[in-house]
Amino acid sequence: MEVKRPEILAPCGNISAFNAAIAAGADACYLAGNSFGARAYAENFDRESLIETIGKAHLHGVRVYLTANTLVKNNEIESLYDSIGPLYEAGLDAVLVQDFGVFRIIREYFPDLPVHTSTQMNITTVAGAEMVKRLGAERVVAAREMTLEEMRRIKEEVGIEVEAFVHGAMCFCYSGRCLMSSMAGGRSGNRGSCAQPCRKKYDGTYKLSMRDMCTLEYIPELVCAGIDSLKIEGRMKNEYYVAATVDAYRQITEDYIQGVFSYEKVDAIVRKLLDTFNRGGFTTGYLMMDRNDKDRREKLIDESMPGRRGVFAGSIKNIKNGKISFDAAVNIGAGDEFLVDTFPPISITSGASFDKGDEALMACPETKRIRKKTCIYRTRNLALQKQLDELIGSKRYSSVYGQFVLKQGQNASFTLSLVDRPEVSVTVMGSVVSAAKQKTVTNDVIMDKLSRMKDSPFSLRELDIDNDNESFIPMSELNNLRRDTVQKLENRIRSLYERDASKVRPFSEENSVNINEDKYEDKFAPKTFDDFIHVSVSDMNQLKALDSMKMLSDISFLYFDMGLGRISELDIESMTEDIKSRFPELKLILALPYINRGEYSVGKFSGLIEKCDGVYVRCIDDLAGLSMLQDFSNKIVILASSIYAYNDFAVREILDILKKSKCKVIFEAPIELSSEDCSDIFYPQGTEVVRDIYGRLPIMITDALGDYEDIIRDDKGYGFIIRRAGQLCYNVILSENPLSLHQYETEIGSRKYSFTTENEKEIRDVFSASPEYIKNGHFTKGHYRKGI
Repeated sequence: MEVKRPEILAPCGNISAFNAAIAAGADACYLAGNSFGARAYAENFDRESLIETIGKAHLHGVRVYLTANTLVKNNEIESLYDSIGPLYEAGLDAVLVQDFGVFRIIREYFPDLPVHTSTQMNITTVAGAEMVKRLGAERVVAAREMTLEEMRRIKEEVGIEVEAFVHGAMCFCYSGRCLMSSMAGGRSGNRGSCAQPCRKKYDGTYKLSMRDMCTLEYIPELVCAGIDSLKIEGRMKNEYYVAATVDAYRQITEDYIQGVFSYEKVDAIVRKLLDTFNRGGFTTGYLMMDRNDKDRREKLIDESMPGRRGVFAGSIKNIKNGKISFDAAVNIGAGDEFLVDTFPPISITSGASFDKGDEALMACPETKRIRKKTCIYRTRNLALQKQLDELIGSKRYSSVYGQFVLKQGQNASFTLSLVDRPEVSVTVMGSVVSAAKQKTVTNDVIMDKLSRMKDSPFSLRELDIDNDNESFIPMSELNNLRRDTVQKLENRIRSLYERDASKVRPFSEENSVNINEDKYEDKFAPKTFDDFIHVSVSDMNQLKALDSMKMLSDISFLYFDMGLGRISELDIESMTEDIKSRFPELKLILALPYINRGEYSVGKFSGLIEKCDGVYVRCIDDLAGLSMLQDFSNKIVILASSIYAYNDFAVREILDILKKSKCKVIFEAPIELSSEDCSDIFYPQGTEVVRDIYGRLPIMITDALGDYEDIIRDDKGYGFIIRRAGQLCYNVILSENPLSLHQYETEIGSRKYSFTTENEKEIRDVFSASPEYIKNGHFTKGHYRKGI
């Protein structure tokens, strides 16, 4: 059976990385402009260089995808529209999105621009993929946590393109669900400014630092599963990394397609990739890992150091006279650079070459800080770098076929056609050809002049010359014909991708936002929100505490939170009837888990939902499940702040997704937005809003820790509570200091208290007239005033 070759997708954080990707054979590149990309601290591209890059890529048949995968505020929407317009006209091949509002804008204003849902959108199930396909997405970028079998199911059952991360850094948290950088330092990963708190020390070690991913050995499985795109992480990496990884995955993929795949070759290339960049060795990530693997934490995390480690070169045997020696675990070349694993590490350079097994002797500073058996790692392989320099410096050409006609009385003509797309063809006519007075122009001369294309993106594979051998043409005209024809072919190729600017609709918020709505000034302001109290409990003891405090009569909405796995379906069933009989006005809400990996569908909980008044949804996959319900009109759907709605377009898109179900919708205000940002969002009539006023925030959701539970502390003493969510196979990391907006409750309106790990004493304190946790300063106001 013929298998489809997946594209090799390269990360490009700057023009050097882009050029390296082209030279190494990438099929596609993903990059960002100066705004709206999830790597704000990459060098990135301005508008002019983006347009130039798109054109250059297309000359080589390479696709360009723009990452517009951050969450966008209302006051940024028009700027987003303006930034995409010129790229759309230039022939941009696709846009990666996280924000439902951005998705809607592209669909409505740039209708033939493909949309790829970013891994930041956190889609993990067939239902989620089906929903975004209905919305118009052409491709889903799978979460790094997904297994190959899960990806295969989406590919087979949904028929949408699937893009899989195959190499590079791994986020500790489910992408798009991390608030740690935002809440700890004010730099939001959802806004492209992650400060990488997972790479910092906790309790003296790097407990959350993931190894880099390498799946070269699984290329056969990825190809056979029908994965459409093999994505390499690394828009913050340099051109050497880009060239090495693209070349590696291109070679091994082509080997498999051609039937010459070799594990020996894979091993040799992996060693080169380790020399290029790695963190604590490679992991194959979650790709082939059982979700109940007991050793997952050790396989995925390297607690010893968070940055580039290099390749193990040996353990120090002797230290004497300012020199160290060790038995070389690898071949060493003069000029190779090494790191001695002290704290802080010591950098040295080898002045000589040594074969593997030789005793290597090197000059080293600060030998007093070094002990025998200290490990030494190579951080720069000079010979490999020279190989990569050669690869990066090589030119990539598109093969062309030429035809040249030289006949008396006719115009000389030169035609160029792409070999792989012969329909892409151009012809340039020269002057009328005259008879040769002395010497005719030979085919050899014609071939010599017309094949000089090294400064172009083309390589002349074959030239068909129709020469009457009686004619003359000046050499300058031959050169001009070559240059003009090459330029015309370049223009022709660019034109194949370019779009008509008249197709772009002028921007107007009213086109999408205010359909059948009252005037825009009828936006809700915080003071007009309904004034209800929402309370969420994560175990039965918390519910009993509220009951003993006589609080249930004051609560409007009570959530049974299944997210931490500490409250069961039986618990909920046993309590609903009793609570309903005693508090008939109290709305009972079933809070679904943080992550749905297909262990359940919304339909599985239909019995519980029937006993309750509504459902609280935290992930897009469960939103997708609700979107398929024909009639949910007697129920309430509360959308967690993790169903991101930062702008009017996102609110409208999400409401349209739920339109079929006819449910009443309540939005939880985004945690990262300030009160001013939230008040700027238009919520249509009948839509309510609730804001978290108290709770230990779920700042990370991860699959990396297995059964591990603990309280960890950073170097400033701030604590983070790690809890395992039972059989749901994920961990939740909660902030030890809760969010508390008590002082603003008069301006907030409907407000929510979320209890996760609190005991009865803590719950009583939260509802007391003068809480001790506030007096002691053990809380955060989050972004309520400042925003992000």
